[in-house]
Amino acid sequence: MDERDETIRRLLERLDCASLCDASPLVRALSPGLIALHPQLKMAGRARTIGCSNDFLSVVKALDEAEAGEVLVIDGRGQTYAIFGELLAADSLRRGLAGAVIDGSVRDSQGLRGLDFPLYCRAFYPRAGRAEAIEPPTEVVSICGVTVMAGDWIFGDADGVVVIPQMHADTIIKVAEEIQTVESKVFESVRKGASLTEIMKFEEFCREHDREIRTKLGFHLSEK
Repeated sequence: MDERDETIRRLLERLDCASLCDASPLVRALSPGLIALHPQLKMAGRARTIGCSNDFLSVVKALDEAEAGEVLVIDGRGQTYAIFGELLAADSLRRGLAGAVIDGSVRDSQGLRGLDFPLYCRAFYPRAGRAEAIEPPTEVVSICGVTVMAGDWIFGDADGVVVIPQMHADTIIKVAEEIQTVESKVFESVRKGASLTEIMKFEEFCREHDREIRTKLGFHLSEK
């Protein structure tokens, strides 16, 4: 991991999925349903994309080629058998990977929970997939309804997993930092007794929102 990537990783680890989602519509959140084995751990790294169908040899090969700080992003292609487990997680940890996101099944859940390795998966299933074929490498995968490209930034916490386009990472992080700072101040004010509706100037906000909707609607109707 180069110096710039390490800086981005450190900045991301101070943030959360919620502030990143609020920062830009370019941030894509993976659909609900992923199981976070270690919700207390944050995960931040570039995507190492893998596609496999009930055969984990492609995962083994990708792991061997992965660089420290990357996140394994595995498209299980709707298959059932486990394509990741305790041994792969242990080797990922040894190699310095940042985590794994698996749109598919894993096994050895008890052992996985004993490792401080951020991991998100669809399900647990005790039967392992085949070890017969290595599928061609892929730069793009579909994970939980979201397209992920190799090199995209992957961030995960207790709320879920988001994908950040690599070319917009710096700008998105800056906006997310500002959002988190503002929300921290609002939270502290509420904790000390202030009303959230007063802080938001709720009535004024509603009036302005209603005016904006009516203006847009009027413009739309005038174009008909």
